[in-house]
Amino acid sequence: MRKIETCILLVVLFMLMSVPAFGQTWEYQETVDELTEERSGMAILEEGDKGLGVICVGDQPRIVGMVGEYLGSNSDIRGAYRFRGEEGTEATTYVFEPHLNGSGFLFQTHNSREILELLAKNSDITVRVRDYRGTSHTHTFSLAGSRNALERLDCVSFDEEGNVEISGEGAWELTEDRTSAIVGLPGGDFFAMNCPNTVVIFTSETLEYSTETETIGGVEFLGEGESESSFYTFQYMSSSKAALLRGQEDFDFFLRNLTTNESLQFLFQDIVDEYHRFTIPLSGSREILSQLSCVDFSALEEENSENEDTETPVEKIK
Repeated sequence: MRKIETCILLVVLFMLMSVPAFGQTWEYQETVDELTEERSGMAILEEGDKGLGVICVGDQPRIVGMVGEYLGSNSDIRGAYRFRGEEGTEATTYVFEPHLNGSGFLFQTHNSREILELLAKNSDITVRVRDYRGTSHTHTFSLAGSRNALERLDCVSFDEEGNVEISGEGAWELTEDRTSAIVGLPGGDFFAMNCPNTVVIFTSETLEYSTETETIGGVEFLGEGESESSFYTFQYMSSSKAALLRGQEDFDFFLRNLTTNESLQFLFQDIVDEYHRFTIPLSGSREILSQLSCVDFSALEEENSENEDTETPVEKIK
């Protein structure tokens, strides 16, 4: 997947460098893979050796830019951005991801929806990036025609109020071996229930890190079986970008509540002591969870019926 993503982003970079200027107006362009005949669409603004573009990598949009300078590829690119227009913003400090050849930068995935909405609703964006020598480069990109170009991407759609919907988010899926039920979240994050008894939340943010191997996460179900906020001890995994909870009792409790509520909220602390809340949509979860190889809902419901007079959801989550 990483190799595919790299190749696609290199195509965007090439297009930004080689496509003739269109009077500083965003355009939608489509390429066809000569081998697979698969089509890839991209929304692009080209201004000489500078440019800004959005392309779908799988179900996720990636926002890539160039300022006509070599920025470096060995570390994150520090800088800032500011939107002007109908929903303009103040200057916002930001850490961009470097493009592999050092000539471009990528917006991070965790706030893709926010950036895409601002691209569609404003008149221009000013980006400042600092290269590997510490020299700053600033450029203002026009956003004329951006909404029309973005709407043609397969992974992006807009509702009547102009809010962005990213395909693949909020849809529960089952792996082929029926051992994992997964739901995608904004920015490429995801939540999963893994057989035989593991609950996983994966995030692009680095969670609170120390010499310990555990972190405290807040959990709250919202809906018909709504519960009070409670805290669980999660284990770190994957360079502190994921937290997991193991144990059959907790796994079964999550199963019951995932299918009787509208959403699940997690609250974690990251490496710089900022708090991040993740909302997991639960619509359609039962259909997928019931197909897990390790799940027997009839047994769970029978047990729940026996205990409902003596144990409330709030008591259980504690």
